[in-house]
Amino acid sequence: MILETDIFKTFDKGWPILTAGTKDGFNMMTISWGQMGTLWGKPVVSVFVRESRYTHEFMDKEDYFTLTFVKFQWYHEQLALIGSKSGRDIDKLKETGFTVFERPHGISFTNADLIVVCKKLFKQQMDIESIPEDIRAKFYKDNDPHDMYVGEVVEIISDRYKDRESSNKYKTGEGTGDGSSRWTVCMTKTGVYTAELYFMGAGGAHQWLYEIDKDVFDQAGTFENDDYKTENLIKEKGRLLYEAADEKETQPWQSVADTDYDKLCSWADIMGEKD
Repeated sequence: MILETDIFKTFDKGWPILTAGTKDGFNMMTISWGQMGTLWGKPVVSVFVRESRYTHEFMDKEDYFTLTFVKFQWYHEQLALIGSKSGRDIDKLKETGFTVFERPHGISFTNADLIVVCKKLFKQQMDIESIPEDIRAKFYKDNDPHDMYVGEVVEIISDRYKDRESSNKYKTGEGTGDGSSRWTVCMTKTGVYTAELYFMGAGGAHQWLYEIDKDVFDQAGTFENDDYKTENLIKEKGRLLYEAADEKETQPWQSVADTDYDKLCSWADIMGEKD
Protein backbone atom coordinates (compact mmCIF):
# COMPACT_ATOMS: atom_id res chain seq x y z
CA MET A 1 0.00 0.00 0.00
CA ILE A 2 1.20 3.48 -0.82
CA LEU A 3 -0.13 6.71 0.67
CA GLU A 4 1.36 10.14 0.07
CA THR A 5 -0.26 12.96 2.05
CA ASP A 6 0.40 16.02 4.17
CA ILE A 7 -0.29 14.51 7.58
CA PHE A 8 -0.60 17.93 9.24
CA LYS A 9 -3.46 18.90 6.92
CA THR A 10 -5.05 15.53 6.20
CA PHE A 11 -7.41 15.71 9.17
CA ASP A 12 -7.52 19.41 10.04
CA LYS A 13 -8.29 20.58 6.50
CA GLY A 14 -9.68 17.39 4.99
CA TRP A 15 -12.56 16.67 7.38
CA PRO A 16 -12.55 12.92 6.68
CA ILE A 17 -15.73 10.94 7.25
CA LEU A 18 -15.26 8.33 9.96
CA THR A 19 -17.62 5.41 9.38
CA ALA A 20 -18.17 2.23 11.37
CA GLY A 21 -20.71 -0.53 10.82
CA THR A 22 -22.03 -2.75 8.04
CA LYS A 23 -24.51 -2.30 5.21
CA ASP A 24 -27.23 -3.37 7.63
CA GLY A 25 -26.40 -0.58 10.05
CA PHE A 26 -23.69 2.06 10.25
CA ASN A 27 -23.06 5.66 11.21
CA MET A 28 -20.73 8.33 9.91
CA MET A 29 -19.30 11.54 11.34
CA THR A 30 -16.70 14.04 10.21
CA ILE A 31 -13.54 14.39 12.25
CA SER A 32 -10.74 16.94 12.24
CA TRP A 33 -8.48 15.26 14.79
CA GLY A 34 -6.39 12.22 13.94
CA GLN A 35 -2.92 10.78 13.55
CA MET A 36 -1.10 8.66 10.97
CA GLY A 37 2.15 6.80 11.53
CA THR A 38 3.76 3.53 12.51
CA LEU A 39 3.06 1.62 15.72
CA TRP A 40 3.97 -1.93 16.70
CA GLY A 41 5.55 -2.33 13.27
CA LYS A 42 2.26 -1.58 11.51
CA PRO A 43 0.91 1.37 9.51
CA VAL A 44 -1.76 2.88 11.75
CA VAL A 45 -4.33 5.63 12.08
CA SER A 46 -5.57 6.98 15.41
CA VAL A 47 -8.96 8.65 15.70
CA PHE A 48 -10.76 10.19 18.67
CA VAL A 49 -14.48 9.81 19.41
CA ARG A 50 -16.45 11.01 22.41
CA GLU A 51 -18.67 8.45 24.12
CA SER A 52 -21.65 10.75 23.59
CA ARG A 53 -21.40 10.44 19.80
CA TYR A 54 -23.64 7.91 18.07
CA THR A 55 -20.68 6.64 16.02
CA HIS A 56 -19.03 5.55 19.30
CA GLU A 57 -21.48 2.65 19.58
CA PHE A 58 -20.46 1.35 16.17
CA MET A 59 -16.74 1.90 16.84
CA ASP A 60 -17.01 -0.28 19.94
CA LYS A 61 -19.08 -2.99 18.24
CA GLU A 62 -17.18 -3.35 14.97
CA ASP A 63 -13.66 -4.62 14.24
CA TYR A 64 -13.07 -2.20 11.35
CA PHE A 65 -13.62 1.46 10.59
CA THR A 66 -13.02 3.60 7.51
CA LEU A 67 -11.92 7.13 6.73
CA THR A 68 -13.38 8.63 3.57
CA PHE A 69 -11.94 11.83 2.13
CA VAL A 70 -14.02 13.83 -0.33
CA LYS A 71 -13.37 17.19 -2.00
CA PHE A 72 -14.08 19.75 0.70
CA GLN A 73 -15.09 22.45 -1.76
CA TRP A 74 -17.60 20.16 -3.47
CA TYR A 75 -19.16 18.62 -0.36
CA HIS A 76 -18.78 21.30 2.30
CA GLU A 77 -22.50 21.36 3.15
CA GLN A 78 -22.70 17.57 3.40
CA LEU A 79 -19.60 17.42 5.60
CA ALA A 80 -20.99 20.12 7.86
CA LEU A 81 -24.26 18.19 8.23
CA ILE A 82 -22.48 14.90 8.94
CA GLY A 83 -20.44 16.58 11.66
CA SER A 84 -23.21 18.59 13.30
CA LYS A 85 -26.23 16.26 13.21
CA SER A 86 -26.65 12.92 14.94
CA GLY A 87 -27.42 9.69 13.17
CA ARG A 88 -29.89 9.04 15.98
CA ASP A 89 -32.06 11.83 14.62
CA ILE A 90 -31.62 11.81 10.83
CA ASP A 91 -30.68 9.48 7.99
CA LYS A 92 -27.30 10.96 7.08
CA LEU A 93 -26.95 8.84 3.96
CA LYS A 94 -30.28 10.09 2.61
CA GLU A 95 -29.60 13.69 3.58
CA THR A 96 -26.15 13.81 1.95
CA GLY A 97 -27.04 11.84 -1.17
CA PHE A 98 -23.83 9.83 -0.85
CA THR A 99 -23.63 6.36 -2.41
CA VAL A 100 -22.38 3.46 -0.28
CA PHE A 101 -19.19 1.73 -1.41
CA GLU A 102 -19.08 -1.51 0.55
CA ARG A 103 -15.64 -2.90 1.22
CA PRO A 104 -14.83 -6.47 2.35
CA HIS A 105 -14.40 -4.83 5.75
CA GLY A 106 -16.31 -1.64 6.43
CA ILE A 107 -18.41 0.92 4.63
CA SER A 108 -17.26 3.86 2.54
CA PHE A 109 -18.70 6.00 -0.25
CA THR A 110 -18.19 6.18 -4.01
CA ASN A 111 -17.85 9.97 -3.75
CA ALA A 112 -14.40 9.48 -2.21
CA ASP A 113 -11.06 10.81 -3.37
CA LEU A 114 -9.31 8.64 -0.79
CA ILE A 115 -10.46 5.72 1.35
CA VAL A 116 -8.48 4.28 4.25
CA VAL A 117 -9.76 1.05 5.80
CA CYS A 118 -8.52 0.23 9.30
CA LYS A 119 -8.66 -2.83 11.54
CA LYS A 120 -9.18 -1.84 15.15
CA LEU A 121 -6.19 -2.71 17.34
CA PHE A 122 -6.59 -0.71 20.51
CA LYS A 123 -8.97 1.55 22.44
CA GLN A 124 -8.33 3.68 25.48
CA GLN A 125 -10.13 6.60 27.08
CA MET A 126 -8.09 9.76 27.40
CA ASP A 127 -7.21 10.66 30.99
CA ILE A 128 -8.55 14.19 31.44
CA GLU A 129 -6.43 14.75 34.54
CA SER A 130 -3.27 14.16 32.48
CA ILE A 131 -4.25 16.76 29.86
CA PRO A 132 -2.75 20.27 30.22
CA GLU A 133 -5.11 22.61 32.05
CA ASP A 134 -5.54 25.09 29.20
CA ILE A 135 -6.52 22.30 26.78
CA ARG A 136 -8.78 20.73 29.38
CA ALA A 137 -10.55 24.04 29.95
CA LYS A 138 -11.04 24.58 26.22
CA PHE A 139 -12.16 21.14 25.09
CA TYR A 140 -13.39 19.23 28.15
CA LYS A 141 -15.51 21.64 30.19
CA ASP A 142 -18.36 19.10 30.18
CA ASN A 143 -16.14 16.22 31.31
CA ASP A 144 -16.82 14.35 28.06
CA PRO A 145 -13.44 12.81 27.15
CA HIS A 146 -12.54 11.22 23.85
CA ASP A 147 -11.81 7.56 23.42
CA MET A 148 -8.75 6.94 21.25
CA TYR A 149 -9.01 4.16 18.68
CA VAL A 150 -5.88 2.88 16.94
CA GLY A 151 -6.45 0.98 13.70
CA GLU A 152 -4.07 -0.86 11.41
CA VAL A 153 -4.35 0.36 7.83
CA VAL A 154 -5.37 -2.66 5.74
CA GLU A 155 -6.57 -1.03 2.52
CA ILE A 156 -5.96 2.27 0.70
CA ILE A 157 -8.04 3.31 -2.32
CA SER A 158 -7.63 6.60 -4.16
CA ASP A 159 -8.73 8.36 -7.33
CA ARG A 160 -5.13 9.07 -8.36
CA TYR A 161 -2.74 7.25 -10.65
CA LYS A 162 0.72 8.81 -10.92
CA ASP A 163 -0.62 12.09 -9.51
CA ARG A 164 -3.44 12.23 -12.06
CA GLU A 165 -6.99 12.42 -10.78
CA SER A 166 -9.78 10.49 -12.47
CA SER A 167 -13.20 8.98 -11.84
CA ASN A 168 -11.53 5.58 -11.38
CA LYS A 169 -10.54 3.98 -8.09
CA TYR A 170 -6.94 2.73 -7.70
CA LYS A 171 -4.85 0.73 -5.27
CA THR A 172 -1.07 0.73 -5.66
CA GLY A 173 1.76 -1.05 -3.89
CA GLU A 174 5.31 -2.27 -4.19
CA GLY A 175 5.73 -5.76 -5.55
CA THR A 176 9.21 -6.61 -4.32
CA GLY A 177 9.23 -4.09 -1.53
CA ASP A 178 12.35 -2.37 -2.89
CA GLY A 179 10.63 0.32 -4.96
CA SER A 180 11.69 -1.08 -8.33
CA SER A 181 8.52 -3.11 -8.79
CA ARG A 182 4.96 -1.92 -8.40
CA TRP A 183 1.42 -3.09 -8.99
CA THR A 184 -1.71 -1.06 -9.59
CA VAL A 185 -5.29 -2.27 -9.74
CA CYS A 186 -8.07 -0.12 -11.19
CA MET A 187 -11.85 -0.09 -10.90
CA THR A 188 -13.78 2.14 -13.30
CA LYS A 189 -17.15 3.69 -12.45
CA THR A 190 -18.70 1.27 -14.96
CA GLY A 191 -17.32 -1.75 -13.08
CA VAL A 192 -14.36 -2.73 -15.26
CA TYR A 193 -11.42 -4.13 -13.28
CA THR A 194 -7.86 -4.12 -14.64
CA ALA A 195 -4.30 -4.27 -13.32
CA GLU A 196 -0.76 -3.29 -14.20
CA LEU A 197 2.48 -4.90 -13.08
CA TYR A 198 5.59 -2.84 -13.74
CA PHE A 199 9.26 -3.55 -13.11
CA MET A 200 12.15 -1.15 -13.59
CA GLY A 201 15.68 -2.36 -12.95
CA ALA A 202 19.23 -1.95 -14.16
CA GLY A 203 18.43 -4.23 -17.09
CA GLY A 204 15.43 -2.20 -18.28
CA ALA A 205 11.66 -2.04 -17.86
CA HIS A 206 8.91 -4.63 -18.16
CA GLN A 207 5.13 -4.13 -18.10
CA TRP A 208 2.14 -6.46 -17.92
CA LEU A 209 -1.54 -5.50 -18.21
CA TYR A 210 -4.33 -7.76 -16.97
CA GLU A 211 -8.09 -7.91 -16.79
CA ILE A 212 -9.10 -8.89 -13.26
CA ASP A 213 -12.33 -9.25 -11.30
CA LYS A 214 -13.74 -7.57 -8.20
CA ASP A 215 -12.34 -10.21 -5.85
CA VAL A 216 -8.78 -9.57 -7.05
CA PHE A 217 -9.29 -5.81 -6.74
CA ASP A 218 -10.65 -6.24 -3.21
CA GLN A 219 -7.81 -8.54 -2.09
CA ALA A 220 -4.98 -6.54 -3.66
CA GLY A 221 -2.80 -4.88 -1.05
CA THR A 222 -4.56 -6.47 1.91
CA PHE A 223 -2.00 -9.22 2.57
CA GLU A 224 0.26 -9.01 5.59
CA ASN A 225 3.90 -8.66 4.50
CA ASP A 226 2.55 -8.26 0.95
CA ASP A 227 5.62 -8.05 -1.31
CA TYR A 228 4.97 -10.61 -4.08
CA LYS A 229 1.56 -11.78 -2.83
CA THR A 230 -0.52 -9.23 -4.72
CA GLU A 231 1.65 -9.64 -7.83
CA ASN A 232 1.13 -13.39 -7.74
CA LEU A 233 -2.61 -12.99 -7.19
CA ILE A 234 -2.90 -10.79 -10.29
CA LYS A 235 -0.86 -13.22 -12.38
CA GLU A 236 -2.76 -16.29 -11.18
CA LYS A 237 -6.31 -14.89 -11.31
CA GLY A 238 -6.04 -12.25 -14.03
CA ARG A 239 -6.31 -12.54 -17.80
CA LEU A 240 -3.19 -11.26 -19.56
CA LEU A 241 -3.96 -8.48 -22.04
CA TYR A 242 -0.59 -7.06 -22.99
CA GLU A 243 3.10 -7.38 -22.24
CA ALA A 244 5.98 -5.14 -23.25
CA ALA A 245 9.65 -4.74 -22.41
CA ASP A 246 12.48 -2.34 -23.10
CA GLU A 247 15.62 -4.15 -21.99
CA LYS A 248 19.31 -3.53 -22.50
CA GLU A 249 20.12 -6.91 -24.01
CA THR A 250 17.23 -7.05 -26.50
CA GLN A 251 15.26 -4.83 -28.82
CA PRO A 252 12.06 -3.34 -27.34
CA TRP A 253 9.20 -5.76 -27.84
CA GLN A 254 5.52 -6.22 -27.13
CA SER A 255 3.03 -9.06 -27.08
CA VAL A 256 -0.69 -8.41 -27.55
CA ALA A 257 -3.07 -10.99 -26.09
CA ASP A 258 -6.21 -8.85 -26.45
CA THR A 259 -6.38 -6.04 -29.00
CA ASP A 260 -8.65 -4.07 -26.66
CA TYR A 261 -5.90 -3.77 -24.05
CA ASP A 262 -5.52 -0.03 -24.60
CA LYS A 263 -9.26 0.56 -24.14
CA LEU A 264 -9.52 -1.63 -21.07
CA CYS A 265 -6.41 -0.03 -19.56
CA SER A 266 -6.77 3.49 -20.93
CA TRP A 267 -5.72 4.77 -17.49
CA ALA A 268 -2.23 3.20 -17.71
CA ASP A 269 0.95 4.59 -19.30
CA ILE A 270 1.35 1.78 -21.83
CA MET A 271 4.82 0.93 -23.05
CA GLY A 272 5.37 0.51 -26.79
CA GLU A 273 2.89 1.18 -29.54
CA LYS A 274 -0.07 -0.81 -30.77
CA ASP A 275 0.53 -2.57 -34.11
